[in-house]
Amino acid sequence: MGDWSADATLGLRYGQVRLAASDPRWPRAFQRLAAELRAALGAQAVAIEHVGSTAVPGLAAKPILDVAVALTPGTDPGRVIATLERLGFQDRGDKGAEGGHLLVLEDRPAHRVAHLHLVGHGDPQWRRYLTVRDRLRTDPDARAAYARLKGRLAARFSDDRRAYTDAKAAFITRLLADDAPPHGSSSRAVATARPSIRGGTTPSSRSNPTRAGAATTTVTSGPPRPAATDTDSSRTPATPESPADPAR
Repeated sequence: MGDWSADATLGLRYGQVRLAASDPRWPRAFQRLAAELRAALGAQAVAIEHVGSTAVPGLAAKPILDVAVALTPGTDPGRVIATLERLGFQDRGDKGAEGGHLLVLEDRPAHRVAHLHLVGHGDPQWRRYLTVRDRLRTDPDARAAYARLKGRLAARFSDDRRAYTDAKAAFITRLLADDAPPHGSSSRAVATARPSIRGGTTPSSRSNPTRAGAATTTVTSGPPRPAATDTDSSRTPATPESPADPAR
């Protein structure tokens, strides 16, 4: 892939927990990466979104881009994964409710610069990614509280990524259970299953559907609703059939 991350202070050793101050170069790095993904995937991806803490201005984050890709209905995920592997991504398998089908991008062995989450059509995980991101962008109190929590946990679990992630779960659950989430939904339903991009369903979890700890949210059986157009989204034109570290 192109040298899209060279000026963006990105990268972290696998398993390490280290927070970096919010960097305005992170969204620009996402835009360059998304352009390459859009060119490679074409109509197979109905939307490409920058999610996780690097997508929230002013929020400290582990310096790894999180990218969510919503697959167009009928897309063969195996073909998409093969395409991404040719771009240098490494397939880490279907993580189920802990983040969809995960692929990672490294600039050197065990030093990750991006996580890519493939999300199937109608997957409630898509809504969780956008809801958590947008809530943290628009609610300064929630953003400040999350920053304080992350700082404490990073100091405590600097070499235990799993413990760090699990300890954030309750906060993200409360964020998603709020009566007034960013997209205007007031239901507090809990998802009981999520479609796998390879077919069937995978049980959902109340404790960390995206390695950042989201668990409950309103879900619908219809297509995912992309967030309003802004600088952190990159979409291919939707076909007529067109359709979690929500935060890290």
